[in-house]
Amino acid sequence: MKMKLEQDIFKRTSVIFDQLEPYGFHREENGYSYEVTFMNDAFQAVIMIDLKGNIIGKVYELETEEEYTNIYVITQTGAFVSKVCTAYEQILIDIRNHCFEKNYFISPQANRITKWIETTYHDEPEFLWKKYPGYGIFRNQKNGKWYGAIMNIDFSKLDSKKTGEVEIIDLKLEEEKVKCYLKENGFYPAYHMNKKNWITVLLDGTVADEKMISLIEESYLNTGRTRQTG
Repeated sequence: MKMKLEQDIFKRTSVIFDQLEPYGFHREENGYSYEVTFMNDAFQAVIMIDLKGNIIGKVYELETEEEYTNIYVITQTGAFVSKVCTAYEQILIDIRNHCFEKNYFISPQANRITKWIETTYHDEPEFLWKKYPGYGIFRNQKNGKWYGAIMNIDFSKLDSKKTGEVEIIDLKLEEEKVKCYLKENGFYPAYHMNKKNWITVLLDGTVADEKMISLIEESYLNTGRTRQTG
């Protein structure tokens, strides 16, 4: 079973492209590459960042010139593998600290929407639960009521036929509009909220930003003038 160290370390971050070359990355046709040896030059880390900011990392054992995949295998728990894995993680963390900026959320759309909310309503997300550090809520400053909640969950909680981590936003709409939107792609019955007046929307680009903004505006108005039932 393989786990991606890169995904965990760079989660909720976005690359600052202008910082890559000063750090030591080389510009290539499809992105940027960085190579560095470690563990007394026994291993080499090769980091690729494409023009969309996606990160691919590989570790090679220089003596054999083969990729060293043991660091991704959960069953490989020996002291040496752990040492190699820790050293590689430190390389990734240093790149993250120098060439990436912290984001509130995972998906690009969630972060774009959050920036719009900050600019429009001057609200920042509140992270209320230590157990769920990626769950952020937005309050209407007029009365403290929630008008949006962004969460990262497994897709199976919305659709039993799908799996994998997704980010969603819960919004408060009029009951009839909730019924209508549930017929469209990207909309689901509200997760952990009153399904009569709330709806869940995927933040994976299925619903365009313009439409998402319109829905947020409506939710903001609804929580500002009505009693919250969710």
